[in-house]
Amino acid sequence: MSDNNGLTIIEAIEMAQRQLDNLKEKVVAAGDDKITIASIIDTQSENTIDCMHWLLYQSRRTAEQTSRDLYSFLDNYTTWPKSMFWSHLHKKLKCLEKASKDFREGSLSKQRGNAVLYGSQSKLIHEICKLNPPVHVVKLLLDITPDNDGYNDQSRYDHLACDRSYENPLHKVVRAGGSIELVKLLVNADVDKKSLKRSKEGARSSVYHVLTAKASKAKYQPNEYSQVLKYLVLVDNTNDSPLLYDTKPDNKSPIARLYHSLQSEGLSDFDILQNEDFVFLLKATCHSFLLRKKEISIPAVDCKLSEINKIPLLQACLVCSTCFNKEVVGKIMECFFSDGGIYWKTKNEYSHPIHKLVLANDWEFYINPHYGYCHKQFMVETILNFAPQFAEQKDHEGRLPLHHAADSVRVPIQDKQERLSLVQTIWEAYPDAANDIDEETKLPAFALPSRFEADCNVPKYYDDGTSSTFFLLRQRPEMLAIALGGSTEGVNSSVTRPQPKRPRHKK
Repeated sequence: MSDNNGLTIIEAIEMAQRQLDNLKEKVVAAGDDKITIASIIDTQSENTIDCMHWLLYQSRRTAEQTSRDLYSFLDNYTTWPKSMFWSHLHKKLKCLEKASKDFREGSLSKQRGNAVLYGSQSKLIHEICKLNPPVHVVKLLLDITPDNDGYNDQSRYDHLACDRSYENPLHKVVRAGGSIELVKLLVNADVDKKSLKRSKEGARSSVYHVLTAKASKAKYQPNEYSQVLKYLVLVDNTNDSPLLYDTKPDNKSPIARLYHSLQSEGLSDFDILQNEDFVFLLKATCHSFLLRKKEISIPAVDCKLSEINKIPLLQACLVCSTCFNKEVVGKIMECFFSDGGIYWKTKNEYSHPIHKLVLANDWEFYINPHYGYCHKQFMVETILNFAPQFAEQKDHEGRLPLHHAADSVRVPIQDKQERLSLVQTIWEAYPDAANDIDEETKLPAFALPSRFEADCNVPKYYDDGTSSTFFLLRQRPEMLAIALGGSTEGVNSSVTRPQPKRPRHKK
C-alpha cells in the first residue's frame, strides 16, 4: 500500500482496473493449466489487493468526514431559519442514497477517531429526532439506513435501536413534541414495536413515561397530544405494557406523571377526573392490568378502543390506585364518594366497591412501595370513611363485606393481623354485620375466619382465623349460643344482649 500513498483516489481506481484487466488476460491465456493459473494469481494479485485495501481505507476516511460534517451541521440548528435548515439537511442526506451500505453506516453514526461507535450509541437519527424534524427528512433517513435483521439494542445497523441513554428515536420525537404523522412513521418503521417497550432493564423510561411528563406535554397542542396518546396506546397490542411500570428516578407510572402534569396546569382533582386524556389513560392502564392478569383476551387493534371505553371509571380508579401515593388516592376517593361526588352522579355504574376490594387477592401483583401489602386495608378504610353505608350492602350472593373479609376460604390471607385489621375496619362502619348469618355458608360471622374446606384447594396459610374470630365474638358473644343451638331465630329480633362497642367514625 505504500506505493499507492502518492496517488489520488481516481488514479488508484484506474491503476486497480488496469491490474485487474492484466490479471484477467494472463488467466485466460493460461487456459486449463490450473498450476499456471495459481502461480499467476499468487504473483500478480498482490498489488491489486493492496490497491483495493487502500481504496477501502480512503472510503472509510471519507465516511468519517461526512459524519463529522453532518453532526457539525446539526450543531448550527439555531442559527438557520428552520425551513432552510431542513432543506439543506435533506439535500445532504439525499447524496447518500447511492452510496454503499458500509459508507452509509459510517456516515450516519457518531465517529470517535477512526472507529464508529456501534451498539447502543449515538446515531444521526437520534440527534435529528431531538429537533422535531419534518416527516420527509426522517422518511429519507429511514430509507437510506442500511438494512437490518430487526430491532436489536446492540445491532450495528439498527438506527431504530436505543442510544447510550436507553432512548430510541421515538422517545426523542415525543420529548420534542413531534407530530402524529412523525410518530406514526417511526412506529410503523419498527416492525416488532419494540420501541413502545422499555428498552431493557435499567432503562429510565418508556415512551409513555416521556409523553406524560410535564415538559413533553407542554410542547403539544391539546388535540394533537390526545391523538398521539391514543395512537401509542392502541397500537401497542401486547400483555406487557409499560403503562404498568414505575421508572427511575421518580418511581411514577405514566398515569401518575399525567396526573401531576395536569395538576401543574392548575386543574383541580375533580377536573382531572373529567379530563379526556387522563380518563382514557386511566382506563387503558386498567385494561393493561386486566390483560396481564388474563381476565380478558388480547383484543384486535380496532376493538381495543371500544374495550377501554367500556371500563367504568370507578373500576379504573380502584384497580389503578396503586399508581398513586396515598394522598392522591384519598383525593380521588373523596371526589367519588363525598356528598354529591362522581359515584352518586353516575348511577352506581360500578357497584359494591368494598366487596370487590376485599375479594381482590392479588394486589401484590402490582404493588406500590408507598403501600407495601396494606393497600387493600388502606383502600377499604378510605372509602368507608366517606361512605360507611357500603358496609351494609349485600352482593348477589346475599353476603355482606364483613362475610367476605372474615371468610378464610373465600379470601385466604397469610398474615392474621391483616385479616383482623380488615375485619375491624368493616365492622366499625357497620357493627350490626356481626349479627347476620352468612346466607351462603349458614354460619355466623365469627365462625368464618376459622372454617376450612378440604376440597377447596386453599393453601395452608399462616392465618388460622383465631384473632378475627375472637374479635367478632367479643362484639356479639350471644352469637356463640345461637350457633351452638343450631338456630338462627331471633338473631335480629329483640333478644337481650350486651350493647356493642360503637365505633369511632373518622372525621
